[in-house]
Amino acid sequence: MKILKWAVVVLVGLALLIVAGVFVRNKAVGPAGWARDNTLKQLKANLRNPGSMVIRSSYIVKTADPGKDATVIELCGVVDAKDAADAYTGGLRFVSRSIDDNAAGTFDTYAVLIEDPAQKVVADSQHVLSTFEARYWNAHCVDAAHPPLLPAT
Repeated sequence: MKILKWAVVVLVGLALLIVAGVFVRNKAVGPAGWARDNTLKQLKANLRNPGSMVIRSSYIVKTADPGKDATVIELCGVVDAKDAADAYTGGLRFVSRSIDDNAAGTFDTYAVLIEDPAQKVVADSQHVLSTFEARYWNAHCVDAAHPPLLPAT
């Protein structure tokens, strides 16, 4: 009977430690960390070989949502993964958009977009920006440290 009591105490204690650890981590990483976590999950879901996924570079652009007590968090970067030939592809740009609504107390990652490699090849051959570059990258990933992309020359 004593062993059963101790087993229950240990199990409850471990459960409490796990819950506390998750709570502390969520508070520590904040909205930017939540955006990164959600983006990584969605990127992995869209890749042929998610276990080989590597983020080559990434950065966050935060902007205030006009008229609301909210912050738009955009995570921009390059993701790479192995293809069917078990080789890394060289990477594709991605953009994710999240909103941290302070008034409503909510957080949501509502878009994760990945560059289409075929469209990029065609755009480069015509010396223009791809739709992804013009519509998503230049519109959401430009800040003081990251200038807009220009057409290939």
